[in-house]
Amino acid sequence: MNGEGARLVVEAGAGLAVPAGDGAALADAVLTLRRSSREVMGRRGYRYFKKHFDHEVLVDRLLTRLIAVAEIGDDRE
Repeated sequence: MNGEGARLVVEAGAGLAVPAGDGAALADAVLTLRRSSREVMGRRGYRYFKKHFDHEVLVDRLLTRLIAVAEIGDDRE
């Protein structure tokens, strides 16, 4: 498994990831996907996206951090 994208897919339970250049692992993953519910993986991916990357979630996180930084700045004045 390589990279942040692969980590997110696996963490979300939304798919499979294999190490780059590992043909045997890729073949196993393809066979696993044939037996797996891709619909379930899709729903998991959507839920993960909504929880972590939805526009409103990201805006709320940004505002929380900006307010925290502004409050720290107020303490220094």
